[in-house]
Amino acid sequence: IKTIDMIKALVFPLVALIAFFGYLYYYDIIGVYFLSNYTFNLNLADGFELSKVVKLPYYIMILTILGWLGVVYFCFHPNRYFGVLVALFVCEFLQRKFYFSPYAYYYWLMVYLSVLCAVPMLVKFNQFGRLFGVTIIVCLCFWGGKSITAYRDFIKATENRPYLPDFVTRNITPCDYVFNGDGLMYNIFAKDPAYYWQLIGQLDVIGEKTGVHPRPDINALIEKYKPKFVFGANYFNKFADEGGVKEIVHYVDQSLIEKYYAPTIFYPVYQLKSEFNNRKCVQNLSGQWEYQKEADVK
Repeated sequence: IKTIDMIKALVFPLVALIAFFGYLYYYDIIGVYFLSNYTFNLNLADGFELSKVVKLPYYIMILTILGWLGVVYFCFHPNRYFGVLVALFVCEFLQRKFYFSPYAYYYWLMVYLSVLCAVPMLVKFNQFGRLFGVTIIVCLCFWGGKSITAYRDFIKATENRPYLPDFVTRNITPCDYVFNGDGLMYNIFAKDPAYYWQLIGQLDVIGEKTGVHPRPDINALIEKYKPKFVFGANYFNKFADEGGVKEIVHYVDQSLIEKYYAPTIFYPVYQLKSEFNNRKCVQNLSGQWEYQKEADVK
């Protein structure tokens, strides 16, 4: 590949990058973007220091071994493009092994790279490579069939069971607020009372620590906005919970729940009582949805 061709290929990504940073600058959120993505994620790793993958699935272990065999093969048959794959695989392996990998799915990128590293080696072994490829295809068809069967059985077993996000979505207006729960996400279309949309007890804990935004006062927001649906139990620190320590980060005032809310079939999710839910939802002149003010009603 010629240098000029590489420069041409970089033109569009660079233009898009400049446009993106122009957008951030226009809305004065470059600092928030940096905190929310770089600083935030550096601190996110610290929260999982007590949570590590104990044992990887066998397919990840096998493919990782094949990836390293590909690295050995590269040492005797160097190639510029092959070298890029090898470098990416080794870097990803080191990161997953020694830095931040609380769950098995964090290894997926490494698995993809290990397969790409193994392919040039397997191709050289001609008949063995073909046999291996056929074996992989057969296994994928087998596992795919099992997955389809399991999914079909799951749909059949749950088709008549109420589904919380669907229940919430069918019982809101464009003006309503909804508070996601502790480890529960059911607010898909409603407004969010707090700065943090979901994973309250996790994102807000790190967000406050890194200066993105303070943790929300859930009780004050319930009193102010009267969300249509709320989580009627306390919120726990997810990072402490991963390490086996129960730490409450948000105490939900049960007197507020009893005053404004009625239980749903999805305990501990509560729905606003009808006497507090008589607000008319209208669209203002700017096209935004809001509750009609009492003065306008009169």
